[in-house]
Amino acid sequence: MGMKWVMMRRMTWKRMGTTLMGMILTATSLTGIKNKPKEEQPTQGAWHLPCFDDGTCNVGLHCENNLCEADPEVTWVRIPGGTFWMGCGGEGTCTPENMAESAKPRHQVTVPAFEMTQTEVTMAQYFTALELSPGASQMTNVPYDTSWDRARAACEVLGGRLPSEAEWEYAARAGTETDYYCGNDQDCLEKITWYCNGEYDFCNYNTVAQKEPNAFGLYDMIGNLAEYCEDTDQGSYEGAPTNGSAWIVESDPPKRHIVRGGFLSVDGLGIFKVWLRWDQDSGSFHVGIRCARDLQEEDGDAEEIEEDNEQED
Repeated sequence: MGMKWVMMRRMTWKRMGTTLMGMILTATSLTGIKNKPKEEQPTQGAWHLPCFDDGTCNVGLHCENNLCEADPEVTWVRIPGGTFWMGCGGEGTCTPENMAESAKPRHQVTVPAFEMTQTEVTMAQYFTALELSPGASQMTNVPYDTSWDRARAACEVLGGRLPSEAEWEYAARAGTETDYYCGNDQDCLEKITWYCNGEYDFCNYNTVAQKEPNAFGLYDMIGNLAEYCEDTDQGSYEGAPTNGSAWIVESDPPKRHIVRGGFLSVDGLGIFKVWLRWDQDSGSFHVGIRCARDLQEEDGDAEEIEEDNEQED
């Protein structure tokens, strides 16, 4: 079901910390899709992109001296509340099986309206927040990767928080029940996400918002960088909350936190399935930041979307 996003807001970043480490995740190998930008977009992975002929740039960039410069502000998108089926199954599949077990059982969740950043947090936004004087290669709209602690702190500085896992999947699906929010056919990934399919020597993060957004107006919900959630990993959805809140269980040693969305430098495309999840806390060159926040008071009541709430057979 297609749905429209309602409202966007902008807010300037302040201070936050930084860290960077590494992680490797293995995914089932799938083939047959090449990674390329839309014809009208500049070259993939470029640090400074030329302006279009009409003097404009992609979302989040402005034209200066015939080059597209990064915008140090973030944009908030209003996500209408609604009920959806969370987990693998439905119109999609539950393969690869070793990854699908943690995304079961499929269950209905009702998510109140909230706001989410339109893109992943970029390097320009991060370094502006630190009030540093970075080099030209750092003032870009390429997403910034970090640890869970730093991602959470960044969202707090912004006046938001990390999304709950339910909020993340609801926002990513935007009314769909398929493996990818563009359908079940992996060929559709070319228009919505960046990926390298194992070609690590040529794999770079890419300027945000060059591919097509989902029905809520969110860019790069899968691919480019994966994204942290507030929830700790419980191994499955048995006993998971159904009200859209984060599922956090205190333990000793502490449980690691959920990561969603897939990242571009993987050996296969199964990692991009919208239901796929894993846990990660340490800094990673694969995981970045996307923030959520409760609706602001001046926004008024949330517009609810109509969903089919009938129970499955």
